[in-house]
Amino acid sequence: MTLNHPLMQAVTAALWQRDVIPDYRDPQGLRLGLSPLSTSYAEVRVGIEAIAEELVRAD
Repeated sequence: MTLNHPLMQAVTAALWQRDVIPDYRDPQGLRLGLSPLSTSYAEVRVGIEAIAEELVRAD
């Protein structure tokens, strides 16, 4: 899944500091690779909430 936003490069760096590990894809995409065998619904929720928090902080 890729989320596009102008601030995603900064958000990606902030998420790495929080141990949420997405990929940044030019020009402004944050890619989440979800593995159904090892990623729980709770982990997905934590990751999405962290993205939202960092977007608010970066804005």
